[in-house]
Amino acid sequence: MSERRLRLFFALWPDADGAAQTIALSRVVAGQSGGKATPPERMHLTLAFLGAQSPHLVTALRACVSDFAVQPFAIEFDRIGVWRTTAIAWLAASRPPQGLVDLNRSLIDALRPALRIDEERAFSPHVTLARRVQRKPLTSRLEAAVVWRIGAFSLVSSQQGGDGPSYRRIEDWQLAPRDAAH
Repeated sequence: MSERRLRLFFALWPDADGAAQTIALSRVVAGQSGGKATPPERMHLTLAFLGAQSPHLVTALRACVSDFAVQPFAIEFDRIGVWRTTAIAWLAASRPPQGLVDLNRSLIDALRPALRIDEERAFSPHVTLARRVQRKPLTSRLEAAVVWRIGAFSLVSSQQGGDGPSYRRIEDWQLAPRDAAH
C-alpha cells in the first residue's frame, strides 16, 4: 500500500486588521470581476510551495527552519491584477519588503538539502483575491495600501475538497531577530 502524501507549503497569514481589509477587498474585486471571492480562512501568502511530500519529511522541515532570524515586517499591498490563463485576481506589493524577500530566501536555502531543490523559481508574492474571474477589476492600483503585519510564518498542509482546498497549520514559527532568539 502506498504512503499517503501531504501537499505542503510555507505561508504567511494576515493579522486581524490586514485580514479584514483583504476580505473586504476580495469581495469587491469578486463583484467587479464576476469571480468568486477567496474564503477568509484561505487568505494567505505562499512563501514556498513544496508539493506532495512524505509525512515523514515534516520532522526534517521543522529542523530546517527552527532557528530562523528574521525581523517581523509589514507588507503594503497596493496592486491588483488578473492572470487570464488561470482566471485568478491577485493582490501584490509594488515593492515587496526586504523582510519578505529575506524570509523567502532563507526558506529556500534551508529547504534545499531536505528537498533536493535544483531549480530556482522567481518568487512572486501575491494573495489570491478571487477565482474564476470573467473580467478585469475596475482598478489595478489601490489608493490606500492593504497592510499585513507579519510576526510569524507557518508550515501548512492542503487537502483538496469539493469546495476547494482546506488548510491545516502544522506549526507556526515566530519571527524575531537573532539576538532575541538566543
